[in-house]
Amino acid sequence: MFSKLKNAFTGADTETAVKGQGGRETMKYAYPYARPHFLNLNDDEIQASMDHRLRPIINPSQRLVNNSGYAECINGGKSKYNEDQAVCHQGVLQSGSVKIPYLYFALFDGHAGVGAAICAANQLHHVIHQRLVDAQDDIWSEFVRDTNSETRHNLIIGALEISFNVMDDIIKEELIRKQSNGGCTALVAISLLGFLYVANAGDSRAVVCSGNKVHNMSNDFTPETEKMRIRQLAQLKPNLLGNDYTYYEYIRPLNSNDLGKRVLFKDSFMKGWTYKTVVLEDLKPSLITGQGKRSRVMATIGVTRGFGDHDLVSVHQRIPIKPFLTCHPEIQVYDLKDAKKHDVLVMGTDGLWDVIDGATVAHNFNEAVQIFDEKEVYISAATCLVGAARGSSKEQQWVLKNGKTASVDDISVFVVPLYQIAKDYKRMLKTISLRLPIVLPNDVLNFNNESSSQNSVVARSSYIKSVVEAIREKQKCRQQDRYSDLCFITADQTENDSSCNDYSSGAMLNININGGLPKDDFLLINVQSIDSIDILDETISNKDDISYFESLELEDNPHRFLNLKKVHLGTSGSIELLLLDNDVNEGDYRFRSRSFPGVDNSDSKNRKYHVSRNRTRKQVTRYKLKLKSNDFKLCNQIV
Repeated sequence: MFSKLKNAFTGADTETAVKGQGGRETMKYAYPYARPHFLNLNDDEIQASMDHRLRPIINPSQRLVNNSGYAECINGGKSKYNEDQAVCHQGVLQSGSVKIPYLYFALFDGHAGVGAAICAANQLHHVIHQRLVDAQDDIWSEFVRDTNSETRHNLIIGALEISFNVMDDIIKEELIRKQSNGGCTALVAISLLGFLYVANAGDSRAVVCSGNKVHNMSNDFTPETEKMRIRQLAQLKPNLLGNDYTYYEYIRPLNSNDLGKRVLFKDSFMKGWTYKTVVLEDLKPSLITGQGKRSRVMATIGVTRGFGDHDLVSVHQRIPIKPFLTCHPEIQVYDLKDAKKHDVLVMGTDGLWDVIDGATVAHNFNEAVQIFDEKEVYISAATCLVGAARGSSKEQQWVLKNGKTASVDDISVFVVPLYQIAKDYKRMLKTISLRLPIVLPNDVLNFNNESSSQNSVVARSSYIKSVVEAIREKQKCRQQDRYSDLCFITADQTENDSSCNDYSSGAMLNININGGLPKDDFLLINVQSIDSIDILDETISNKDDISYFESLELEDNPHRFLNLKKVHLGTSGSIELLLLDNDVNEGDYRFRSRSFPGVDNSDSKNRKYHVSRNRTRKQVTRYKLKLKSNDFKLCNQIV
């Protein structure tokens, strides 16, 4: 992180090092110096990447998730090592049988050594994952209740916030063991359940580019932007200043010639200026000096949020600076539902943003879209952005195309395609839709058999699970080893039946095991009204009775899941479910049975079924659910 610390201007190598074999310096860190794991660099390649004269741009040797792009280059000589670190990680949460995938991207910009950044790169995603696991059931239940639940967002935001705090404590412990030094900023982006969460502590930056539009997903945290917070803290705890600094801000630096004069100043709570007569106390240096990128806390550090810096003291007075710094991140949330093709999240350390603004980033990416194909555009865009910020070397200086000074800091950039993440989220919804709730109008069916002025919500997984468990228990009593799979039931009306509610004449229903939402109305059974379940084995020899198995045209779609029919609603409160038994001989068609809430189908992932056009005899299992009353209704409202 260029010029974050005053001693960075001297070019001093601030890493703690010891002499190893052959006099070679080796790092005394919990984690050895390395580049991001997804770059797959060997020792020679790492050494080559540290060429401060050429500053080569480094890309991953293998594609990242969703063809995301990444590129980096080392600084122009301000420190021996590249103090940036980057992480790309795929994680999975699980609530019950529901698997909830998420993506994690992170950039850490180190200063005063590489220890803090390397430590955070190796551990923060594990810390965040554990916190998300702690809340995963609540996150999922809130998502099921409302896909845009504010409570769900708060749970995820809270997990990120506490994780940043835990990570800072870990780095402090590493410092005590002399295995870490310095500090780092942290920029983290997580995509989870259709939303993007960006947590920032420092001056790395993230933007969403959609065409020519740029949406800032982070704010820089520097002494300039956090003047009020830092000065108010100093006013509340003046002992932190060590009697060497003042929390007042003056319009200009003061000296002894200003004593007794009136000058403009700001108190800690003020945004505007007013006059003050200068006294001897006012000649102390200000807690915050400089402007913009040159602003400093105690003339030492130019960033106010991040990890580490636990042993950082002011350059001259040796006063601890950590109390004025914080690891608390600002978190912004972005809805991915309207993401368009070529919408991207661009994350970069300050080596990029010091010389390039968001509009230029969007322009450069749009140019890359015109040149490169879909698989190459994101990594090519990341490479172009790093190259644009680094510029070219002329007369031992790095300059931009317009002749201005280029970035001589470490530069790291992610370009993440959001449209693909949104598509993956929608695809995930289809696979888990069985677990979404059923919304019942109050006049349809109430499990408590009580009238209600509001719609009742029944967890479909709970309803289905209850039926299946009852069937499983019956099968155990019969010492039946092989199980048939049961999911929700959808209704097909007969041609002569025009009523939507009267099925006493015998409607045909589907047993659907494709795991998706029913296209038609589906039957909802009040589980409490099930009196008994009978399992009847029989052999069907009539060709007409088995023809519906052949009519599925399974050859046309090898990925189609088995969809069986033949369910009869009896007039005396019984429902008969006719299922193909699992011990059918192996044959021409392969089907995968979906896993099911509360049911172990681990042995049936690649079960094969044979549907022969020549055979006329099939073994089937009939489940007959006897109800205490006609307590079943149709429902067609699904959320």
